[in-house]
Formats: sequence, structure tokens, C-alpha cells
Amino acid sequence: MFSQGKKHRALMLTVLILAGLLLLLPICQAAGESKLPSNIRVAMLQHIQEVAFSTEGKYQLVNLSTGNVIDELTPQEKWTATAANNLIKLTKNGEQIGSFSGPIAARQANYSINIISGSGAAENKSVIDGLVIQGAELKNKLTDLSQYQVQTASGSQVIKSSGSLNLVTLINGTSKQKLRGNLELGLASDGLTIINELPLESYLCGVVPSEMPAGWPTEALKAQAVAARCYVLGRLGSNAEQDFDVTNDQYSQAYCGYEAENEATNKAVEETAGIIVAYKNKPIDAFYHSSSGGFTENCEDVWTYQVPYIKGKPDPYDKNTSHYDWQVKFTQNELLQLLDKQCIKDWREISDLEIVCSTSSGKRAQKIRLTGLDLNDQPVVKEISNADNVRMIFGLKSAFFEMTKEFDTEKKLCQVSFAGNGWGHGLGMSQNGAAEMARQGYTFKDILQYYYTGIEIKTNYGR
Repeated sequence: MFSQGKKHRALMLTVLILAGLLLLLPICQAAGESKLPSNIRVAMLQHIQEVAFSTEGKYQLVNLSTGNVIDELTPQEKWTATAANNLIKLTKNGEQIGSFSGPIAARQANYSINIISGSGAAENKSVIDGLVIQGAELKNKLTDLSQYQVQTASGSQVIKSSGSLNLVTLINGTSKQKLRGNLELGLASDGLTIINELPLESYLCGVVPSEMPAGWPTEALKAQAVAARCYVLGRLGSNAEQDFDVTNDQYSQAYCGYEAENEATNKAVEETAGIIVAYKNKPIDAFYHSSSGGFTENCEDVWTYQVPYIKGKPDPYDKNTSHYDWQVKFTQNELLQLLDKQCIKDWREISDLEIVCSTSSGKRAQKIRLTGLDLNDQPVVKEISNADNVRMIFGLKSAFFEMTKEFDTEKKLCQVSFAGNGWGHGLGMSQNGAAEMARQGYTFKDILQYYYTGIEIKTNYGR
């Protein structure tokens, strides 16, 4: 694990091989426990036909289907990958290199070990070269040693990264993003899928400042780091058929890569490293949102299923000027366009909207009924259930609103106004509430225990 916000300190482990035996021990792993994955796989782009990239530091370009090295990457040279005829066509600085079935990866070298033989000769081995360790039950070619310790004559030591900073720049049109870790290019039926693979804690350094302003109080940043850690742990393997864990946007959690990193947010990640929120000894789905509007909700009221630790409660700490007293107005035609975008089609007219029931807090619309006429002037009725569906269909910041309807002289609906509070689904931790709790002197543990019901704070990923 690297020190956040600072350059890595170079560390070379000199390992004395006694009687031909070098023993690598998994970090913090007891018998019967499943090992945490060393890396998180983030889908950066999907369904695109062409992308470019360049690197800083030490990288190789590898054909993952064969294991063959395509090229040793030189810093700042520009590579372009294009989906063509069910292959990935590669060019380097405009020169065609070849076409491959893929996937293809720009792989970094982070670890370096000095191996001293019985004769005393030392050989430096980088992880990118591969390292074969034989002894006990371990006979593997290792390319990521970040989960291991080296057992030496003087005891065990964690293997840490070497001094150079490896970065890959992802170029999509005029957009550029610098990323830690590896970049993988895969081929799907509709184009390329671009995946950034990197250590979990490194990933969080790009998430926390993307989800919460770096200038907010330290304890709020720590609470955000722990919530984001829990969230991604709960998503591991959830997109296995697509070969990634999370996306880099609001459908998972925002991740803007290396250039989003900030000293304050990196410190929050580092100081909470391995800390999770657990329910019955398992990491929780740590849902969070921008502003509760003063009340959070039960999961089943907002979505469709119960979660025992996501319970509604008053939120007196959520105080901000940005997400309260917002107002939105829609004309009849604008409402019809909204419905059409949400696949509620073939309506000629909306006659009325009414809130059928509210969430347990009494603040958010849990179900709305629309009545109107179809294209054949036949009566139609549509019910929209669950608070999150309500806000999404109408494009609102929150389902926490009051609704005002205006009718013309013929008693036909001509305009609907929504006036509300909050931003987001209202489940779990309010980010604005967390910031206010921190300002009042509460710790990140206090914040997490307030917003998540019946949970425990655990270290070492709950192991």
C-alpha cells in the first residue's frame, strides 16, 4: 500500500535464500479465510470504437490471451487501439503494429526484489519480469506481490512498491485522464471496453475527492473513505460476466483517477486503510447521497428490498444552502416528453398526477399515479412506485417534494410545480450531514454509526 499524496519511498528487499527456500506469506490471512483481491477493476469506457493511451514509468504492453509481450512501452509515446473486424488494431505514434484478438494490457512494474544466491551474487528482479518462488506449497509465477510478506532470517517484511510512479494516460477524443495501475483493453460485440486495474486503496484515492470536496472536514472525508471502501467491496464480482467490478460514474461511485487526488483526501484514505463498516461480520452496502433534506429513508421505501442497516431517521445535521428549497416546473408538453424518455409512451394528454403514498418519514413520494388519455383518446393510468423511480422519471434532485398543479379554464392540466429538499436517494449517509457532524466535533466512527443502523466498525477489512 502506498503512502497517499506523497511520492513512494524506494524500498528494495534483499532476500537471502537459505537451502533454496524463499517463503512468501499472505498478509493477514488466517486459515480458511478468502484472500481479498489485490486489485479493483474499473470500467472507464464502454462501447467505443477507438481510444488512445500513453504511459509514464515502467510498463509493458501484453497480449493477455497469449501472455506474449507486444512491446516495452516508452514514456509519452502515443498508442491507439481501434475495434476493427472483431480485432483490436494497434498503432504506435501512427505506425501500425498489428491486430490482436485481445484483451491487451499496459502492465506496470511496481515491485523490485534483490535475490542473493548462495554464492553471494545479487540479481534485481522486477515484478514485471515475473518471479518464480518454490518452497512449501507455493510454486507460482508472481506478478503482484502486494498481498504478501517475505520471510527472511530476520523475520517477515511487507513487500512495498519501488520508487517510480507509474501512470497511464487514457485519451478519449479531447478528454485525458491519468490513472494509477494497469490499463486493459477488451473487445466486446459493440466496441472496446477499457478497464483500469489498480489496488483497492489506490482506487479509493481517486474516489473520495470525486465524491466529496477535499476542503470538507477531515472526519467527514474519513467517513466517505470508509463508505466508499465498503461499497466497492460489496461490488466485487458483481459484473463478472463483463470482467469488471465497478464503473467510474454515478452508477457505481465517481472515480476520476490520479489527477483528482488531493493531500487531504489521500490522508483520509491512508488513515482509515482497511477499516470497514460491518453488519453480522460482513461489509455493508454503504449507500450514501449528497443531501437528505433533513430525513433519511428505509431502503424498501426508496428501492424494492429491505436492508436491515439502512433505516430512515431524522437528520438534523444535514444543513446546507445548495439543496434546500429547490423548485422545478413542467408544462403539459414537457411532462409528456419526460414520460416518453422513460419509455412511458403513447400518451396524448396527462389529466392528473397525485401522490398515492409517502415513505415512512412522510417526506418523500413513494408512489405517484398518473391519469390521462392515449393516442386514441382512451383513458390510461400509470403508477410509478418507489421513491427513487419517482425522482428519476421526473428528473428531480429528490423525491422529497410538494407538488402544485395548475389547470386552465377547461380544467385541463397545464403545469406542475415541484418544490423540494435534498439531493439523491436519501439512503444511508448524507454527505452534507457528515460534514456538519464533523464540524461539530464528531469522529468518522460517530458519523458512520449514526447513519448506518446496528453496525460495527472493523479494522483489517473485517478479518
